[in-house]
Order: sequence, then structure tokens, then C-alpha cells
Amino acid sequence: MPTVFILNGPNLNLLGVREPATYGYDTLADVEQRCLARAAALDLAIEFRQTNHEGQLVDWIHEAREAADGIIINAGAFTHTSVAILDALNAADLPVCRSSRCISPTFSGASVSATIPMSASPPAG
Repeated sequence: MPTVFILNGPNLNLLGVREPATYGYDTLADVEQRCLARAAALDLAIEFRQTNHEGQLVDWIHEAREAADGIIINAGAFTHTSVAILDALNAADLPVCRSSRCISPTFSGASVSATIPMSASPPAG
């Protein structure tokens, strides 16, 4: 069964309590349950993880090279600032999707399929 690592970055452990008017009332555990249900329907295994530490995300991306068939990542604030995470994703040689704000009220009930492909390369031209 294919395995997908679902990696969550800083402050996502506070979903449901931190600015719920912006980020929604669902907790990270609620999001994990929806991901597990969707993964089961797609015959996928998932590793659902969260950390507030950049280096831990990098280590998990490295681990995914050997243990996963793809990565879905919501790196939180690191999405905009981390060259280290970008370098690790480029080296992963796996399909990678960036998930951001899929848990906001705008995307209430979003699941694994509501992701945005991540491109590490600059646009052509």
C-alpha cells in the first residue's frame, strides 16, 4: 500500500484555538481524522506528523525518501522562509504537494485531495 507523509509545521498544533475566525475551529486531530478517512478510501497509508521545529521537518522529508511514496506538507510560516525545507523537498525525488489553508473556513471539510502542487523551480521565461 502506498504511503504518504503528511507533514505539518509550526503552530498547526494550535488549530481550533488560535484565531479560529481565521483558521477555523477544527483541531489538527480533526484534520488528521479526515485525512485518515480519505486515505482509507484511496487505499493509502499515511504518516501524519506535526512539529514546531524546522530541522525536524527536514529530517522527516529525508526519511520520506526511503519510507514514503509522496509528501503533503503544510510548513506553516516556514513555507515563506525556509531554504532548508525547499532544498530537502527538491532532494526528496518524490511527488510533493503543498497544503496551505486547507483547514480554513473557506475550505471547510477539505481533504487530502485539496492540495496545491508545489513547484520548487522558478517559472520558465
